[in-house]
Amino acid sequence: SLPFIYYPRKECSPPSPIVQRQTTHQPIMNKNADSVIIQNDAPQTLIIKMFGDFSITNEFYSLSTSKKSGLTNFLLIAYLLSNKGNHITSETLIDMLWPSGQTANPGGALRTLLYRIRKDLAKFFPDAPADQPAKLISVTNNIYSWNFDIPCHIDVYDFESLYHRASRE
Repeated sequence: SLPFIYYPRKECSPPSPIVQRQTTHQPIMNKNADSVIIQNDAPQTLIIKMFGDFSITNEFYSLSTSKKSGLTNFLLIAYLLSNKGNHITSETLIDMLWPSGQTANPGGALRTLLYRIRKDLAKFFPDAPADQPAKLISVTNNIYSWNFDIPCHIDVYDFESLYHRASRE
């Protein structure tokens, strides 16, 4: 498997969220055994683009990078996505997000960041009950992970699948 870690280019401006309503389904790549087919997924399937400008979209909401705010929230999401299956501790995330002790209370900063990200990500699922919001980021015993039980389509995983398929041919 190809390792992938999302590192933004240094010369880029820091990203921030841009919100817009999506009204149509976009065709996306879907892995099916050894073939890749184009299909329209369910409206709540998340389309995640890590190549180029980072974005997450579905029929209800769109979150993408721009020039207005910090990039820490996107770094956290991208890091969790690119480390699928790995146990990621809060210490690992703090070291990645705030190297050299750039914050006075890193644990509190991580909890605040996670709260803000979860609040933004909840907008992708407006029909979820208020007392049971969709949890895209799981935290269990100080271990952080992306919840891959929620349907999502990630371009880097599609690329990896196509790469392996081409390597076999």
